[in-house]
Amino acid sequence: MTRRAPGLQRRPSRTVPASIAAGVLTVAGVLIVLVGVWRLIDGTWPAPAQAVLGYLAKISWGSTGWLIFCIGAAVLGLIMIIAGATPGRYNAARIGTRIGTGSTPGTTPETEFVISRRGIARLAAAHADLVDGVESVTVKAGARRVRVSVGTTSRHTGDIAQAVTVAVQAALTDAGLSPVPRINTTAWTKEI
Repeated sequence: MTRRAPGLQRRPSRTVPASIAAGVLTVAGVLIVLVGVWRLIDGTWPAPAQAVLGYLAKISWGSTGWLIFCIGAAVLGLIMIIAGATPGRYNAARIGTRIGTGSTPGTTPETEFVISRRGIARLAAAHADLVDGVESVTVKAGARRVRVSVGTTSRHTGDIAQAVTVAVQAALTDAGLSPVPRINTTAWTKEI
């Protein structure tokens, strides 16, 4: 029985939600420590803390407001746990080339190759720039689509857009991307 290695397609961690949650919790912790230190030094609670503590003292455990707050905190915590546990979207595409180098009979370990979205964009831009009449190229690569925008001094933008689409499609197919993303090309005329 052969065991397949985990895929090379990396999924980014969710650093933005984690950073926001860490920042909010850090600010809340610092405020609580400052209020506690104030209480230890002065012997009384600061005025803003007295207002909040007075309001909280009036609320009973079974009140509707307290239950809504607890349910909201539980839902927010669950969302944070799910966001932290599930990885982000794939940020690389698999290239169809595989090399088997089995050292023992009956096993064929495979080597996978991937290319990042940034690499796909650079590859597409390089091949779009080779088309006659193209003056400037901007490329954005997504999971399923590559958007190419070319500037030209020619008035025949439709023909140039078609030629760029063919060139980029051929480059991505030759690179062995699996599946090949859809190419959307727009051409605009640059004034001389």
